[in-house]
Amino acid sequence: MGIPKLKLLAASVDNPNMGKVVEAVESFYLRCRLIGCTEKTHAVYAERLGCLLRYAESVGGTLESLGKADIERYVASQVDRVAAVTINGRLQAWRTFYRHLKSEGFVDADPTEGVRKLREPQVIRSVLAPDDMARVLAKVDRRVFCGARNYALILLTFDAMLRLGEALSIRLADVEPRSGTLKVLGKGRKERVVAFSALTAKALHTYVSRFRVRMPGDLLFCTRTGTRIPRRHAHRIFDRAARKVGLRLNPHLARHSGATAFARSGGSIAVLQRALGHANLSTTQQYLHITGDDVHDAYARHAPAHGIRV
Repeated sequence: MGIPKLKLLAASVDNPNMGKVVEAVESFYLRCRLIGCTEKTHAVYAERLGCLLRYAESVGGTLESLGKADIERYVASQVDRVAAVTINGRLQAWRTFYRHLKSEGFVDADPTEGVRKLREPQVIRSVLAPDDMARVLAKVDRRVFCGARNYALILLTFDAMLRLGEALSIRLADVEPRSGTLKVLGKGRKERVVAFSALTAKALHTYVSRFRVRMPGDLLFCTRTGTRIPRRHAHRIFDRAARKVGLRLNPHLARHSGATAFARSGGSIAVLQRALGHANLSTTQQYLHITGDDVHDAYARHAPAHGIRV
């Protein structure tokens, strides 16, 4: 059946004792629409709030009757069953939901208030270095439409550090090749301007002038009929290109790798935050990776004992 849409979530809990579930969820759905949440965000909320409604049903409670102790018991029950990041994600969604319900008068108190998140293990995720990206791109045949498009899409996602949804939504009019910038519509429908390199500008010019100009519509990256590239197909574009050189790649990893390369080359974290479209600096810091080689190289240049003469 798949994940139910947020608007239809209440229908998945068939219990007349659950209280004002339908009105509460529909009110939250409207709030999400008003602030410009994407369909992907709607799906995430639907999955996480579905957990809340099923839990409330299992303990014979309602959205109004659940208390802090109930939420803490749920968190404790999940500790050895799912990852801490998953539990924290659910808790964050529940907190957002209850804050809305409280502001709209559906509940008198927020049971998630004061419930602490679990400590998540700090994992250094692998990223692709620029040399690896070069190997991937070298295997893409730029002499044909799909190859030129895929080459430009992969390179731009890495170079401008774009989310996949942002890259697939770019219009031809959004690109300023002379200034090396383009406008993207990020999370919360917030528009921002990002920069790209001369190499990417050349790839975009070749793709547009030789192939894209023949296609209908105004999307930068499109199918042969000018329609939007499905997300699943876009993931295959990245994966197939990388597999040719024995690597694994997806759109988020390309963005992640670009951010890491920018930071390792000495780029400002403030500029990186703006380029990535993050509201909080702490989110940007999650994209930065200090590996053993980074520590060794930095220490070789700045070791405290360099100033000692014996």
